[in-house]
Amino acid sequence: MPKGTIKHFKEGHYGHILRPDCSDLLVPAANILGDDKSLVQSEPVEFEEMTGRDGRAVAINVRRLETRISGIVISWNWEARSGQVETADGVRAHLHADHILDGFCHLEEGEPVEF
Repeated sequence: MPKGTIKHFKEGHYGHILRPDCSDLLVPAANILGDDKSLVQSEPVEFEEMTGRDGRAVAINVRRLETRISGIVISWNWEARSGQVETADGVRAHLHADHILDGFCHLEEGEPVEF
């Protein structure tokens, strides 16, 4: 199932999901799974896509993802589009730009991240 991040959301109406490739996807409130039909900016979600009546892609079966772990970017290689993230516990993880969900599609050393 594709994943993305909520770019913005107008409660009870609609919003947009930011895909990993930095493109937008419309999400009507009725397509959110569960009782709580509100989403917040930067919230990670997974979804399915379908073509709407107007021919545009629309997110359906949108669900929240589990809470992520916080860390700091300790190194970033722009040419390789990858780097290292470290948690407060000192655990390091490799990160590639294809997996950035925040819409910026790049990172700076010292920048806080969630993963």
